[in-house]
Amino acid sequence: MALNEYPLVSVVTPSYNQAKFIAETIDSVLSQDYPNIEHIVIDGGSTDGTLEILKKYRKQYSNFHFVSEKDRGQSHAVNKGVRKANGEIIGWLNSDDTYLPGAIRKAVNHLNEQQSQALCYGKANFTDDQNKPIRLYPVEPYSLDRLFQACIICQPAAFFRKKIFMDVGGVDEDLYFCMDYDLWMRIAKKYPIGYIDDFLANSRLHDSAKTVKDMNDIGFLEIFKVSNKNFGTVSNHWVWAFAVNNYGKGRDWLLIKLKQHSIFGSNHGIISKNQLQNASAPSSFQFKIGLNKRSPFRALIIQSPKIIPVSYVYLNGRFHMKTNNDDTSIELNLSNLGELTEIDLKLVIHPLNYLINPNTNNNSYLINHILPLTNEEYEFYSLLGLGPKVIKEWLNNNRFPKPRFH
Repeated sequence: MALNEYPLVSVVTPSYNQAKFIAETIDSVLSQDYPNIEHIVIDGGSTDGTLEILKKYRKQYSNFHFVSEKDRGQSHAVNKGVRKANGEIIGWLNSDDTYLPGAIRKAVNHLNEQQSQALCYGKANFTDDQNKPIRLYPVEPYSLDRLFQACIICQPAAFFRKKIFMDVGGVDEDLYFCMDYDLWMRIAKKYPIGYIDDFLANSRLHDSAKTVKDMNDIGFLEIFKVSNKNFGTVSNHWVWAFAVNNYGKGRDWLLIKLKQHSIFGSNHGIISKNQLQNASAPSSFQFKIGLNKRSPFRALIIQSPKIIPVSYVYLNGRFHMKTNNDDTSIELNLSNLGELTEIDLKLVIHPLNYLINPNTNNNSYLINHILPLTNEEYEFYSLLGLGPKVIKEWLNNNRFPKPRFH
């Protein structure tokens, strides 16, 4: 078969300071048994020796190209690379990942046979620093519902048509972590996707990989964001994984993040006071909070980044409770409010606290957030300390997300 009868495949590799791995990545592309490939590396101005490696490959291979200049990050680099690409089929291979032998040929054969499909993907391994397999990537045969539940597509093992990439607007450059998952979602809502039951790539895990170092602090919250954007809700799998992996940050922190992303619906948002009070004399906070009868209040969590020197809590003009001054949050049970449509909450500091509490920080204190909790939110909040199995069981038995697929 003549070379021009093989569709050109452009492999785009975003890179920044990956001299340790990038030669192995390039070799895995240029050693493929498919005859019509161009490899484009978009480097962000590396200073670790990457540039010298790229120059060597450019001298040796006419189908290898690169640019090295400051960019706006990985997402921007991918978009730039795809725009430069001449191929009708695109592979996106990061500079620490590798293709397995025959990967490109298998992907092209599949897309040639399935002309309606916009994207295809295969199986993959997680590998260590030395690119030795350590476990399987959690790839699954494709369905839109399973893609909503979890990221079942491994990015280095995926190939897509350039015209489809451009049609959906490319990679979202505002995303740092899950720009690939967001891209799969947007493609999946408009076009068919195919699965290859064969191993195509390796995804390398190492200390500086985003998957290793940024999943908890950034990754889960970006997944919440893109899932809400594309499907209108977030799967129980992601809620469970987020809660279990971030439990050490505290129940209050977890609940704030869950409410910010409407994991239990949009009712009763966070009240952010961020209010500093002078404590030179007896002082108080007072709030009026409206109630939504469709999702009744169960509790209020009053949260502070430091110990709260509140002594007494009044609810609707009546004494409600005396607090423990060693807490960073106060929990108020509001399960017996009857038909009230609003509550009047007053937090009073006892004068003695100005003298005995060393955490008042120059006679001032801070109430950071007030978290109104529905029954569902309060149940989840209460069981967060009972372990992964209990959390998963509760989510599966009590939370039923309904994704929007169109």
